[in-house]
Amino acid sequence: SKRNPKMEEGSVVAKDAGTSVSAKLHPLVIMSISDHFTRARVSAKDSNIARVFGALMGAQKGRVLDVAGSFELVHSEVDGQHVIDTAFLLEQIEAYKQVFPDAEFLGWYTVAKQPSADDVHMYKQLVDANENPLLLMLDAQAASSPTQKELPVTIYESELRVVSDAPRVLFSIVPYVIETNEAERIAVDHVAHLSTAGGAGEGSQSLAHLASLRNAVHMLRQRLAMLERFVERQCQRAAANESLDLIALRQINALEHSLPSKSTSGFADELFSSFNDGALLSYLGAITKTIESANSLCDTFNAAHQASSSQRPRR
Repeated sequence: SKRNPKMEEGSVVAKDAGTSVSAKLHPLVIMSISDHFTRARVSAKDSNIARVFGALMGAQKGRVLDVAGSFELVHSEVDGQHVIDTAFLLEQIEAYKQVFPDAEFLGWYTVAKQPSADDVHMYKQLVDANENPLLLMLDAQAASSPTQKELPVTIYESELRVVSDAPRVLFSIVPYVIETNEAERIAVDHVAHLSTAGGAGEGSQSLAHLASLRNAVHMLRQRLAMLERFVERQCQRAAANESLDLIALRQINALEHSLPSKSTSGFADELFSSFNDGALLSYLGAITKTIESANSLCDTFNAAHQASSSQRPRR
């Protein structure tokens, strides 16, 4: 253990004590923490949002900690302090290792501005799973600030040190970098499209396709309106016996003749075929929803009928 690190009075963060480890943080971990906190904030009955806690999973290679996954922790409040369900933690760690055999418990996360005495109490509960667990903190207040430019995430390494000849748990800031892979890039892109769409229920791929079509049609209308104004001005110049821009007029005429005619039978067939395909998809969606509703009604009726039959007295 290290001795006498400089720190502010009442603080549990060591200011000048460096750490010998570094971390790689994956975006899915940040997304999971944000989702956990958002659900807790929405379900809160008042403005006092209870703190959320979760476990950090990953691998350690030398002095580099790869934080690749996380899961939520079950906790309760006893005498003003948060108490972790240790049995649930160990069960979840074992279940996680069955899917990722090389993963191990690296620490825990929470949503707060900086470590406090409550986090020291949390350290004492988790020290059996990891001798020096990491603490990842997401500053929700900084995340919602429009002037925030850096990622509002800080990672600390917890250590038992000697301060004034007495053992104390202190937290040292750990440098980290964002590490991502192809699957995470796809997931982040999916969430980014959903967030820009205002939380709509459709998938990001269809939303991006519809947005691109809308932008293309809007741009086409702008270009056609510009050409229409240009032709009107050329007509006015022709009526006034002024010179015309013949090159531009020939280009517009060539563009017009290159477009397919709407009066041909082939165009009409393709238009009706596309319309029928869209109508058929809508019809199939409506049939699927109706069948699902009918199935749910049948299940409810059967459950109620079986319950009434079991309660009916036998003769």
